[in-house]
Amino acid sequence: MITVTPIIYIGKFSSNYPQQIEEKFYAAGAEGGIWYGGIKAGDYVFPVFNGRIDELWRVKEYTEKANKINKEPGVVLFDLVKKYKEPIRLSDEFVRYKYFETDLNLLNKSAKSVKNCGFIKVAVSKGCPEPDNIEFKGNIRKVYIALEGEKLILNERDFGITINNIEEGNIEKIFIYEDGQMKDYEVLSKLYEEKNENKYSLLELLDWSKTDDASKKKNYLESVIADLKENGKFIVSNPIALYDNILVGEKKAELNL
Repeated sequence: MITVTPIIYIGKFSSNYPQQIEEKFYAAGAEGGIWYGGIKAGDYVFPVFNGRIDELWRVKEYTEKANKINKEPGVVLFDLVKKYKEPIRLSDEFVRYKYFETDLNLLNKSAKSVKNCGFIKVAVSKGCPEPDNIEFKGNIRKVYIALEGEKLILNERDFGITINNIEEGNIEKIFIYEDGQMKDYEVLSKLYEEKNENKYSLLELLDWSKTDDASKKKNYLESVIADLKENGKFIVSNPIALYDNILVGEKKAELNL
């Protein structure tokens, strides 16, 4: 018998249709529709509603449940697996869970509007518990922007970027602390290479933010540079903002949490 490992998804539920959360369904027509993102019975879904996650669901089945949301018949139903005692915030808790990989899905698609898709796959690293055993409290990793050579107190799977010096502000490496040592964080390094071919420095990005009137990017970069000057490091609370304002290069942040 072949055992199929269940896949984990983020489910993006509109605040315009709270009944989908209350009744645990998603109305996007018949099974196979692009809005479902390929979810199948047995897969797990963390439903995001108003920027937070209260529960973990499992895909139950596709049916023709009557609803007032979609003209086309067909919905997917979910079973409740777990309800969290406290809501999990998407931007600064969920995306910092230490066994989720910080790829484009997690750092971008989880928080942005994605054309014709309500479910985003979550990649996990080795050591990730079974979905119903995932606990966020106590397993949120630290993320740093730090000057090269700055001493950091790191726990397993903390990650960040190092800057060569404050005068130039160039990204030297993207690291993860794993198995007791700092390593290249391949998933995030690859994303950076793809999205920021010009390898802009912090100072170049700051100049661009001023000329392009990108106020959120400007404020973020000024905070980073100020902390690097004063403390040698900047503690990242929101990895999505790190991606939008630094790793992606000359692109305005368009968060929609």
